[in-house]
Amino acid sequence: IRAFEASYGYEYQGDNLLIARINLLLTFIDYYRERWDKEPDEKLLRTVVNKIVWNIWQMDGLKDTVPLGKPYEKFRQLTLFDMYSEMADNEPEAIPCKIYNWRRDNSIFFNKLKEMKVMGHKLFNFVIGNPPYQESREGTSDRQVYNFMMDAGFKVGEKAEFITPSRFLFNAGNTSKSWNAKMLNDPHFKVLKYEEDGAKVFPNTDIKGGVAITYRDSKKDFGAIEIFIANPELNGILHKVLDTEGFSPISDDVYAPESYKFTDNLYKEHPEIRNMTFMYKGKEGPLISKGHDYDLTSNIFDKLDRIAFFSEKPDDYQEYVRIEGRKDNNRCIRWIKRSYIAPHENLDKYKMLFPKSNGSGKFGEQMSLPIIAGPGEGHTQTFLSIGKLNTEAEAEAEVKYVKTKFSRAMLGILKVTQDNKKSVWKYVPLQDFTSASDIDWSKSVHEIDLQLYRKYGLDEKEINFIESHVKEMA
Repeated sequence: IRAFEASYGYEYQGDNLLIARINLLLTFIDYYRERWDKEPDEKLLRTVVNKIVWNIWQMDGLKDTVPLGKPYEKFRQLTLFDMYSEMADNEPEAIPCKIYNWRRDNSIFFNKLKEMKVMGHKLFNFVIGNPPYQESREGTSDRQVYNFMMDAGFKVGEKAEFITPSRFLFNAGNTSKSWNAKMLNDPHFKVLKYEEDGAKVFPNTDIKGGVAITYRDSKKDFGAIEIFIANPELNGILHKVLDTEGFSPISDDVYAPESYKFTDNLYKEHPEIRNMTFMYKGKEGPLISKGHDYDLTSNIFDKLDRIAFFSEKPDDYQEYVRIEGRKDNNRCIRWIKRSYIAPHENLDKYKMLFPKSNGSGKFGEQMSLPIIAGPGEGHTQTFLSIGKLNTEAEAEAEVKYVKTKFSRAMLGILKVTQDNKKSVWKYVPLQDFTSASDIDWSKSVHEIDLQLYRKYGLDEKEINFIESHVKEMA
């Protein structure tokens, strides 16, 4: 009974709550039979049930309240005034949840309980949970909530164990970068188990980036994770690369999808755009975003076709640039006045274009082949660009490089979702793509891989890991 009094749990869904309570009662009966070789009597069962229904309760863990507000009274006839009242106030009343302190024989609000400590110690010895992962929001991306639940568990428990999406370990997903950094640099926090394929843990469920079982002990120092890499061979490769003299990341030469902008000239010469709306990050709004910066959104060709973009270069003696993007869900090229595009570091250089969504995030997978874009070519938010190179030969060498198994192994350290953003290229080392390079770019992709293995001092085990886990690209 004391064990039941000391164990608490909450659940949002009523059916799950009922199952949990029934399982606890059946567990008590099973252990009682095993220990005493008889059935528990009704008085004892009522005592245990009372502990269970107090200690296992229904709650919205983000608000510490009864889910969806106050329960409706049964069999009460609504009056006309009640109906008007409900119409005037659609938000249900937030009812804070109570739990019971069996030692002191009194109830207490859960939100007050979280602030309490007992003789300098946190209130609970252990917190264990599989929290809800995200909150669906109409018209925009889902909001991650598991991080709030983890923080709440750390606040009240000396030790906490959670199973959650693992994207945050790679500084990916929609949790804030500051929260990701906090977890990766917390010396009391460690990963017990990582599973890249979430469906192996939760069948028929696609969890991008996999799942992790994590553990935090406020009284132990495990050393900060800093960089999470599940595989020891890959961890060794990374440290060899980072320790190489002159290392710099290729991410320094990666330009985000939103880096290409319109100038104010477009707005001045086409004032009708003021009345147009555009989809941006799941929401409709005007083209203008920040001051006089204008985004080349992924659907911009559909919106401004024949207003600012043309399928053929106009013969009007004005200077034009080419923009890579998509129209009607197909990749295409459009021409636009140079005066409409803001200055950009690689607009007049050679570069590679990659789709901003590329692959699934599975380690070692093949990627979409990059496009070489020359001087005077830019892109919409469908793409990101890599490089600001002087010659086409350098761009061809860079394409060979990103096709190597070595570069994609380094990319796979942080790229655990389809999102192909600038930050995931952080551990891919930048190379010299000119003829003066220490790499002979005239060789085949496989031969370039062998040169890279030698350059970074990889041993046979590390080479075998890359060769066996990273797929070839055509």
